[in-house]
Amino acid sequence: MVKGESFISPFLITSEGGKTLIFRATVFVILSVILLTYSITYALDFVVKPIRIYVFPQKTTAVFEIQSLTDKKIAVEAEVRKWDQDPEGNDILVPTEDVVVVPPYIELEGRQKQLVRLAYLGNFSRPQEFYRLLLRQVPRKIKPEKNPKKVKPYIQILLNLSIPVFVNSKSDINYSLNFEPKEKSKEKVSLTIKNDGNAFAKIVHVSLFKGEKEIFSKNMVKYVLPKKEILFELKKTKVGVNGKITTEPFEDIPDKMVIVLEDDKEITIEL
Repeated sequence: MVKGESFISPFLITSEGGKTLIFRATVFVILSVILLTYSITYALDFVVKPIRIYVFPQKTTAVFEIQSLTDKKIAVEAEVRKWDQDPEGNDILVPTEDVVVVPPYIELEGRQKQLVRLAYLGNFSRPQEFYRLLLRQVPRKIKPEKNPKKVKPYIQILLNLSIPVFVNSKSDINYSLNFEPKEKSKEKVSLTIKNDGNAFAKIVHVSLFKGEKEIFSKNMVKYVLPKKEILFELKKTKVGVNGKITTEPFEDIPDKMVIVLEDDKEITIEL
């Protein structure tokens, strides 16, 4: 699996005395604290491959495989949404009828594999279109315990996968990035990134330097879609023993940033 290509979001379902609560844990630190409290093991219930899907005019359908990693029966719902970005670089996902998934509801027995088909019904008017395949694990039914003395806390960890789907109408597409520094301090560095090309760019690593000394380094996954201008901010964060995320200053004010893209291209930006 290529690290970071798909986004995983856990949902936790807790049950006690027949009452069920559902909430979303988007920060794995929160999840870790909960798991320690309930003394259970966290594991993936299913995986999907490939974790990036392409569609072309010559081939408007694609197939992906979903595999159960548990001995229990699980169910997964699938849908595709149109993918866009706001000026802050956040993903915007909106309903669409351009892409359908068959079947949209998948039931898997323990350790079972199943092939699922994705079909693109839209046009190829732009060089590249962008979607996200969303796979949501369906919660199992929890049988209420009638005897209060036997009631025990119970947690279901439900996983969501978000997988990029790219619709390419032509082969000669590429990104073209422009950078404009906005702010630099010991607290944060920010700049705008504009993609004037006709294909996405994917940042996989960033480093900050003071002179020739590297003072910050981080692996990441950050897409910049074509014809988009986004704000890119870097802060040095730290996770405490209580799971709280705090920000701490860089050791110096950086004067240079080096960005590494998915195709191994390095770009140096003077701050």
